[in-house]
Amino acid sequence: MQDNILISRAKHGDQEALEELIRRWYQPIYKYLVRKTGNTSIASDLTQETFLKFVESLPRYSPLAAFSTYIHTIAYHVSVDYFRKHKDYQVYDDKQWDMLEDKRNGVDENYYRMKEILYKLPDKQRECIILYYYQGLKYRQIAEVLSIPVSTAKTRVRTGLQACRKLWEVEE
Repeated sequence: MQDNILISRAKHGDQEALEELIRRWYQPIYKYLVRKTGNTSIASDLTQETFLKFVESLPRYSPLAAFSTYIHTIAYHVSVDYFRKHKDYQVYDDKQWDMLEDKRNGVDENYYRMKEILYKLPDKQRECIILYYYQGLKYRQIAEVLSIPVSTAKTRVRTGLQACRKLWEVEE
């Protein structure tokens, strides 16, 4: 069932539709927040907060954009609030992000190198790279989530990717 149908049913009190929507989007949002915070425990708390805010806003929700954009926007703002309150927080934690990956596929050294490089990027570039490559959002959706022009989203992804390439070459 499509997200818009589930949202409509949830707005009319269908608890099963709401649960299905949360079940469908919980993992993608959790993974986004783990990548953003570098910490599974904090990401878990922020994911819960994201869905609480979504449930609170449900009566006012109108589908102007894809639901994926809407839920990522909430998660982004929840994480921004967290970082604002915890200014001394260090984002990168080498062990935490690994828990997201499927170990059955095997992870080579390039995975670890890329992860380290990603956390060396400026926050704004890293955010766009995560949303584009790991969360699969389009430039327009990234622009909506971050409240920036589409051209800025494209530029941040491009310059972030260029910076990753340079850092990759330096570390070889």
